[in-house]
Amino acid sequence: MQGQGLVDLEAAADLRHRDPARARELARPATSSDDPEEATVAHWIVGLAEHELGNPTAAIESFDAAIEQATVARLDGRAATARASKAVSLLGLGRRDEALAAISEALAGATGPEEGFVRFLHGLVLQRNGQLDAAGEVYGHAAPLLERAGDEASLARLTLNQGTLQAYRGDQPGAIRAFGRSEELARRLDLPVLTAMAAHNTGFALGRWGDVPGALQAFERAADAYRELGAPGRLVGVLAADRCEVLLESGLVAEARSAAADALRLLSEVDEVAHRDEALLQAARVDLAAGDHARAAEAAQQAADGFRASGRAPWAALADYVALQAEVGATEHRPTPPARLLARTRRIARALQREGWPVEAAHVHTFLGRMALATGRTGTARAELTRAAEARAAGGPPARVQAWHARALLRLADEDRPGAVRAVRRGLGVVDEYREALGASELRANASARGDDLARLGIRLALEGGRPAEVLRAAERHRAAALHPPSVRPPADALLADRRAELRHVQASLREATLAGDADGDLRRAVADAERAVRERARLAVGRPGPRAGLPSIGDLRQALGDRVLVEHVAAEGQVHAVVVGPGRTRLVALGPLATVDAERSHLLAALRRHLRAALEGDPTRVAAARRAATAAAAQLDALLLAPLALDPSQPVVLVPTGTGHGIAWATLPSLAGRPVTVAPSAALWFRPTGTPRGPTARPPLLVAGPELPGAAREVAAIAERWPRSQVLAAGDATAERVLVAMGQTDLVHLAAHGTFRADSPQFSSLLLDDGALTVYDLEDLDRAPATVVLPACSAARSEVRQGDELLGTTAALLRLGVRTVIAPVMAVADAATTDLSIALHEQLAAGAAPSVALADAVARACASGDPLAASTALSFVCVGADDRVSG
Repeated sequence: MQGQGLVDLEAAADLRHRDPARARELARPATSSDDPEEATVAHWIVGLAEHELGNPTAAIESFDAAIEQATVARLDGRAATARASKAVSLLGLGRRDEALAAISEALAGATGPEEGFVRFLHGLVLQRNGQLDAAGEVYGHAAPLLERAGDEASLARLTLNQGTLQAYRGDQPGAIRAFGRSEELARRLDLPVLTAMAAHNTGFALGRWGDVPGALQAFERAADAYRELGAPGRLVGVLAADRCEVLLESGLVAEARSAAADALRLLSEVDEVAHRDEALLQAARVDLAAGDHARAAEAAQQAADGFRASGRAPWAALADYVALQAEVGATEHRPTPPARLLARTRRIARALQREGWPVEAAHVHTFLGRMALATGRTGTARAELTRAAEARAAGGPPARVQAWHARALLRLADEDRPGAVRAVRRGLGVVDEYREALGASELRANASARGDDLARLGIRLALEGGRPAEVLRAAERHRAAALHPPSVRPPADALLADRRAELRHVQASLREATLAGDADGDLRRAVADAERAVRERARLAVGRPGPRAGLPSIGDLRQALGDRVLVEHVAAEGQVHAVVVGPGRTRLVALGPLATVDAERSHLLAALRRHLRAALEGDPTRVAAARRAATAAAAQLDALLLAPLALDPSQPVVLVPTGTGHGIAWATLPSLAGRPVTVAPSAALWFRPTGTPRGPTARPPLLVAGPELPGAAREVAAIAERWPRSQVLAAGDATAERVLVAMGQTDLVHLAAHGTFRADSPQFSSLLLDDGALTVYDLEDLDRAPATVVLPACSAARSEVRQGDELLGTTAALLRLGVRTVIAPVMAVADAATTDLSIALHEQLAAGAAPSVALADAVARACASGDPLAASTALSFVCVGADDRVSG
């Protein structure tokens, strides 16, 4: 029978996860007890508390004291328990050999009720060494022993570790079930730290499965729980590292970098070597994703050295793989990767496969297969790609996409091009399903990156075939897919609405303080915190998968185009091609280098900005110089992208750009001067059915005049004369809530307001209203979208372009909501010059002209006026979307 002292100490032991400092305080006096068992247990508890507090060296000293006391008193079971705990702390310091020796000695001495606990820690030591199969076997033996001993707390921890093991081995559903059992048991036993860790690990498994909203929600639960527990550095550091992985897989590289930095700082502070090396590996992956190959290679090598020093061979293999990817990325200009990399890659793949890391091994097998194909080693390619393709029927969306990519490459190695094309389609279908499960626009846009390699392969195969229709279909299969309105929109989120309102409030306060010259750091931090709250809440939205619209056939496109011609630019292997669909035949034309297009676009926009500044300052010499520079850059772009197509000058053009082409001021190009032009993110979005025919505007147009814009009131009043039944919101009435409600009740919106494009976070691009900024997040709350929106606001048509030609920004958000046509500028404009342009535009719209025709006429008038400010402003406007008429 245990004495009261031991009972009290066991209560202190249970406290070590919840409040380790308090547990240490309660146990320390008993270390000098005359009862050798009480003293042993007290030293052991002090060691456990020191470990939780991030002091592994002090923990080991306490464990050694416990071992010495137990050995003298012949308390074999207590000594075994202390040795097993010591092994975990040794491993945290990277002292692998000593840890293995300690756990072996503990196993030899554990023959009584402590055996289950010692075996459990043996499994943990093996797992942290990357020996996943061996760890799983040991856990299987330990679980019934813990049950017999009635040690439910250790059983809950073992179940948690089993879940982590299953997650690394690719069994995410099994991992999620294990974490659920662990969390349920921890709640029943009132073990809050373990409850938080179960939520944390659930997020880890959901992230590897591809459920980003679920993962972020679980991480949020864990973070809240850790904060209530005093934010223990080791646990919060590991959470930051795991959150980094999910953010990185979601394409959120900047935030992943911040999470990796937090993880490294926290884990370094608590001297947690093992987890710190893992965080360093995550940091290397972030650098790789950011294209900083030198920094990625350095961090990966440092992580690999740390793993090897602590004997963690599988983790070292992962780090070697990241270093190798960085080396290949740094030499990607070469036609083929260096042949010497094949042997290195093969060794990495074998190491990962041997140690039971199938998900990571599949990545390396695919990478190896691609390198083997590039170097002409088809036999090696077949063998490696076969291994990677075997995972296509299992795993979450990321693993399945990768497996279909491997299958496509395997078919290509077998010279089965139709089979390769089918595999590409199947893999991109998985990407579509994955995207539809996401509710947040930003995550949906980033999801396309998962299929980027597959899409490029499909385009390359289509180009090699030389059939324009197939090239168009291949390009459309993965272009701007996130902009298609979801089949079912996520339900309204009251908490998100509250956070958006709070953001508007603090932004307005900062703006007032800035204008008064009194902005301080506290206000800026408040805005940053409010933005973070909005962003993180928005990402928790879950999508509702539904039927996806099929791609239009060439025949359907041609019929819808009528007398118009469609030009779709396609980028592949650093070159731009064009598919031209007109009333006659469909053509495929090779154009110029993509890098040259990007450079000339930058020259054009820079020249247009100089022209605008010079015109505002009334400097005719600089105006003339800037005009010459803009004319030269526009001519170069025209020669690269349009002149080789020999378009009929009488035809209106539907233009589908690629990459940075979405930011070109197209009206400046000679081939398009004076011509109606509609810029569309994709042919499918241009073609998508309207649901109901668009006839005369049945509902009054909405005209909005924002604050701090001197000409807005006059502009709106003049436009209202063209639309006698219009609704006007101005002079304090143009609040976010009123504007959003009114936008849902009309088919035509004109919103004259200051606009801001946020390159650092496009979803916070905004329009200034009377109560603050109307952001993209606010626009996404629209229940019903108007057909046409005119936004004469600075850079309102500018978009962030991500992989798959996915667009983020104000105009992109409106198109995703179902707006058919947006007229807006791609760069900053002169507020004074937008009024006449807007009035001329609405004269034509009210007369029944299509938006592209109305804009072309308004731009021509501005250019003919002789006013350089009017011309500079007008030329930056584009008509984006579908170009439906807004009146009959």
